[in-house]
Amino acid sequence: MVVIAIDPGGTTAIVIVRDDKRVLEAESLKDLEGVARHLNELLRRYYSAVVVCEDFIGSGRRDANVINTLQIVGAVKAVCALNDVRLVMQQPYDRKAFLKEATLPTVHLNDAQAHALAFLERTSRHGLT
Repeated sequence: MVVIAIDPGGTTAIVIVRDDKRVLEAESLKDLEGVARHLNELLRRYYSAVVVCEDFIGSGRRDANVINTLQIVGAVKAVCALNDVRLVMQQPYDRKAFLKEATLPTVHLNDAQAHALAFLERTSRHGLT
C-alpha cells in the first residue's frame, strides 16, 4: 500500500509513504493550483494509493491563511473524487503520537509523514487496507 499524506495550509506538505513506512517522496507547495496539479500527477504514478489529508475545521476569523487552507482541502477532495481515489480525512490530533517517528526536515513535512504513519498503524492494527 502507498499512502499520499497531505498537511494542508499556507505551506502544504505532501509525503508519499509505503506500508513499510519508507518515505518515497516529500514536497512542500505554496499555491492551490500547484497542490491540485501535483496531487493529480502523483495519483497517476501511484494509481493504487490512498490519500490521507488533515481535516481542517476553521473557527473564528477567516483570514487569508484559513481561507487558503479550506480551499486546499476542497481541491484535495475534488482531485480524489475526479480520480476515484479513496480519501481519508484525519483530525490534527491523529498525528500527534507519531510526530516523534517523523524524520523529515520541516514541521509541515513531519506533520504529513505523521498522518501517514497514523493511518498505517490504524489500518494494520485493524487489518484494514
